[in-house]
Amino acid sequence: KADASIKAAKKKHAKKVKEIKAGLAKAKKAQARKTAKAKSLIYDFGEIRVLDGRFGPYIKQGKNNYKIPKGTDPESLDEAACQKIIAEAPPPGMRRGRGAAKRKSA
Repeated sequence: KADASIKAAKKKHAKKVKEIKAGLAKAKKAQARKTAKAKSLIYDFGEIRVLDGRFGPYIKQGKNNYKIPKGTDPESLDEAACQKIIAEAPPPGMRRGRGAAKRKSA
C-alpha cells in the first residue's frame, strides 16, 4: 500500500514538472519570436518597410515584396530609393518567370 502511494506521488510530481517545463518552453519560444521580428525590421517608412528575410533583405509595400538589387546596401536605403526600386520592379504577375508553357503540336 505504501508503494502505491509513493508511485502516485511520483506520477503527480512528474506531471507538474512536465507542465512547468512546457510553460517555460512556450515562454522562451514566444520571446525568440519577438526578438526575431525585431531583428528582421531594418527601416520602417510607414507603408514601405525594409526587412531582413530568410533569403536576404527585401522591401515590403502592402502585400507585395520587392527584392533589393545586389550591391545595394539595405542600411543605406531611404524612402526615395525604395520607391525607385519598387517603380523599376516588374509587375507582380511577371516576376515568377514561369509563363504558360507552350504545347508542342503532334
